Amino acid sequence: MADVRTEADRLAGPTPRLHLTRPLADADVAKLEPVLCDDRCWDALPKLAEGHRSSVARLGLSSGPVVVKRYLEPAGYRLRTLGRLSRGKREARAMAHLAMALPDDPVRVVAWAEARHVGLVTRSFVVATELADSFDLRSVKRMAAEDRGPVVEAVLSALPERVARLHAGGVFAQALRGKNVLFQPSTGRIALIDQPYARRLRRLRLRHRVYDLATLSLELRRFLDDAQWSRFLAAYRSHCREIEGWGDPRLGEDRIAQSAARVGHDTRLNAWWRGLARRFRRSPLGEWLTGQRRERES
Repeated sequence: MADVRTEADRLAGPTPRLHLTRPLADADVAKLEPVLCDDRCWDALPKLAEGHRSSVARLGLSSGPVVVKRYLEPAGYRLRTLGRLSRGKREARAMAHLAMALPDDPVRVVAWAEARHVGLVTRSFVVATELADSFDLRSVKRMAAEDRGPVVEAVLSALPERVARLHAGGVFAQALRGKNVLFQPSTGRIALIDQPYARRLRRLRLRHRVYDLATLSLELRRFLDDAQWSRFLAAYRSHCREIEGWGDPRLGEDRIAQSAARVGHDTRLNAWWRGLARRFRRSPLGEWLTGQRRERES
């Protein structure tokens, strides 16, 4: 663990405390610490993604490039962190569950950090190894037909086995979406990332498997036809039988499709709830809680 603070960041709030989950060279730790403490160092990094409450950057270390994700807790969001794990620590713990079930997964969390003020999280970080030259499964549907074919075949041959091993290890992912599955074309490797809600259960039930597969299907069904999706599920069930002797016939396409409709909020009740939540976010209280101010019409 390390607790550092740069002179340039003395007014930026509490100092993030760094926790290593895998060994890092002293030089790499020294290179990582300013990124956590100094906004100017963070802003100088090349960004992979940016949002209102989180952003992702790439940092080169002697052991290889890593991906650093920063979570911010603006305004009212901080109230929800009292007595709770920060998002950085929660994701690091969840990814540790995945690592136990999938020890050959190429993405590993190497560190996490958090800063608290009077018990409230102001910002947190998670640092993971990078799967270079990869893309997530959301990109597949935008590919030309001649480029999509080899990727689809690689996904069908590798992903069902990984999901089966994950479930055989008793891990319920809860966020197994296309954007959280990376594919590296040069090697055919697949990695699961951004699983902050994954947890290990004493007994993984049918409903847990259905939920994970339904969540994953929301993206896969955008580029897999009916025959390919049936092939995916058949491969998953086959690997389950090989790994743990489990092959429940109730794990059918209709059941997964019904769960996917609920997960994807494709119901009247969910549409009504989304509209209510949208109106609340635009109210003065909602703007304070989310820390987002919206332009109002004159």
